[in-house]
Amino acid sequence: MVVFKVPDNEVKTMTELYRIAEREGRDVKDVMVQAVKEYVELHGPGNSQTLIPSFVLGGIKSDGQIEQQIVKHYLSKREARYLDVVRRVREAGFPDSKVIATVNKVIKQLIDSNVKVWR
Repeated sequence: MVVFKVPDNEVKTMTELYRIAEREGRDVKDVMVQAVKEYVELHGPGNSQTLIPSFVLGGIKSDGQIEQQIVKHYLSKREARYLDVVRRVREAGFPDSKVIATVNKVIKQLIDSNVKVWR
């Protein structure tokens, strides 16, 4: 069990949370646990926030630029293992919520470029 004190300036927000949860027929505990899970997934391992070294090492890269770097790596090899692509996407710092979609995009580009993808 976790107990926390809500700051006085957030009481209105919490009151609204209870009102909305009731309207939706949900338990406030479930709403809060879901919010915490989403926060942990977003900010946990593979955090997509920019680290200071990225400013030194060529600047911030968009998801698309990182995807293209991964595709380029496999274009030269002419083949790729699915699990290796998953590993590269994870190592690139994509949050868990984006890994599968990103892997699917990379795999599609590889197949369209006649790269053999082993499952």
